[in-house]
Amino acid sequence: QKAMTQFEWHNGTVKNMHVDLPTLHNYQKQLGQAVRTYEQRVSWLSSGSRRIWGTVCEMRLAVLVDLSEMNANYLVHVQHSMRLLLQTQLTGKESFNIITFGMDIQAFRPSPVPPSPENLQAAWSWVLEWRCGGGRDLLGALRLLLEDPEGPPEGIYVFTSGVPDQDLVAVCGYVEEANLGQEVRLHACLFSAGGSGSGGGGTSGPACYASGAETAEALRALARAGRGRLHCFSEQG
Repeated sequence: QKAMTQFEWHNGTVKNMHVDLPTLHNYQKQLGQAVRTYEQRVSWLSSGSRRIWGTVCEMRLAVLVDLSEMNANYLVHVQHSMRLLLQTQLTGKESFNIITFGMDIQAFRPSPVPPSPENLQAAWSWVLEWRCGGGRDLLGALRLLLEDPEGPPEGIYVFTSGVPDQDLVAVCGYVEEANLGQEVRLHACLFSAGGSGSGGGGTSGPACYASGAETAEALRALARAGRGRLHCFSEQG
């Protein structure tokens, strides 16, 4: 049994088409299955630490965490985000390290360490000692990683609530230049403090403030320079 239906062509004309009903029903069934698979995938990616960090694929990674004064009221959310990452996505990796930038630049360990239970627990204990202050010297933290004599990690995850103190064009240019001949992915994880835009930096220099949209666009440019992804989230999700 066939049914005829009118279908608008790409050039605007209307054509009569014969539709085989069993074929149509099979197509609708497969389409429904594909939609459900897509919805399940989106739900999975939006849960737990993946909502914040995405799927951590690299085996050797480093996490750069913004502990500037702008995050002082949201430190508990920063720490919770790190806890989720340590608990769910680092097991089975080759090595990791954590670097904070705020009042100064500090590293969890002088060099990357394997994610053993002891190292993960030590990392969490260190996270609980964090205090916020100062600005966002992202460029200094990146230099510490990308100019390491032992070589950079495969993946860099920048957790921040705003744009860096330095000129964004200079930061992106440095990332692109440092990445030449290397397979390093830089991902930006934008925490929208208070559910709105974050300042404490500027796209054209320090002491400037950026709106939420400007901040997201700036970090998108940074992730693009590092051949990575941008993830945005707030206290509410």
